[in-house]
Amino acid sequence: MNIHALSTGTAAYTKNNIQSKVNDDSKQKEQKVSNNQKSVDKLELSVEARKLAPIKNRINSGFYNKTEVVKEVAKRVSQQLATK
Repeated sequence: MNIHALSTGTAAYTKNNIQSKVNDDSKQKEQKVSNNQKSVDKLELSVEARKLAPIKNRINSGFYNKTEVVKEVAKRVSQQLATK
């Protein structure tokens, strides 16, 4: 890498150079934004995930926090473990 010193008394950045750089940066940002707007993200749920939607809705509604539901689930899990 070569580094050359500037002679004293000269400005490294002139007003025109700075404005030109700002304009170039603005144009690049505009191009990036327009490119990003062209792409569209999509989410596709599997059949299995769609089947779980009612369970998720029950969880969100607090259904599984009810005492009687917790007891019933515990009873069924216990029965299944006993049969194995």
